[in-house]
Amino acid sequence: MTLFFKIIIAYLVMRQLDLNKRNTESLDKTRLLKENNEMLRNFAHVVSHDMKTPLANMIRTSDVIS
Repeated sequence: MTLFFKIIIAYLVMRQLDLNKRNTESLDKTRLLKENNEMLRNFAHVVSHDMKTPLANMIRTSDVIS
C-alpha cells in the first residue's frame, strides 16, 4: 500500500470519527431538547390549570359589579 493511500485512509478514518462524535452530540442535544419541551408543556399545563379558578372568579366578580 502506497503512502498516498495510507494518508487517504487515515483521513477517512479521522473524518468518520469526527462524524460519529458530531452525531452523538446531536443526539444528546435532541434528547435534552425533548426533555426541556416536556418540562415546558408540564409547566404550561400547571400554570393554565392554576389560573382558571382565579380568572373565573374575576369574571364573576366583574359580572356582579356591572
